[in-house]
Amino acid sequence: RRQRQMCIRDRYMGVYKTKYEIKNRTAGSLLRRYDWLVKYSYDIAFILDSKYPVTLMNGDLDYTCQYFGGLAAVEEMPWYGKDKFLEAGWEKQGNETERRKADNFIFYKVFGAGHLIPRDQPKVASKLLDEFISLYP
Repeated sequence: RRQRQMCIRDRYMGVYKTKYEIKNRTAGSLLRRYDWLVKYSYDIAFILDSKYPVTLMNGDLDYTCQYFGGLAAVEEMPWYGKDKFLEAGWEKQGNETERRKADNFIFYKVFGAGHLIPRDQPKVASKLLDEFISLYP
C-alpha cells in the first residue's frame, strides 16, 4: 500500500524514479553524518537577528525539500521580523518566482525548479543571486 501511495505521489509531482548512489565514501559519510535532518532555523534566525540579509529559495517541484515544508519552517522561525513576515503577502515576479519579504529576509518560490534550482532555472537563479548580492552595502 505504501509503495502504491508513493508511486501516485511521484507521478503527481512529476518525479521519475532514478537510481541515486554516492560513489565517494568520504562524501557519503559526511552527508550522512552532518547533513541529514539537521535543523538550521535557529542559525538562520541568529543571522537575521544580527541584521544580515538572508535569502532562501525553494523550487516548487522539489521533492527532497518541498517548498511548503520550507515555508512552514520559516514561518515558525523565532526572529525579530517574524510577525511582519507572516503578514507579508506574496509578490509575483513574472512567471518565474513569487516571494515573501520582510526586513532583511526574502523567501522565494521558484516555478519549474526542483532541488537544484541553478540547473533547472539557471537564468532565474543568477538573477536571484545578483539580487541577494545587491543587498550588501
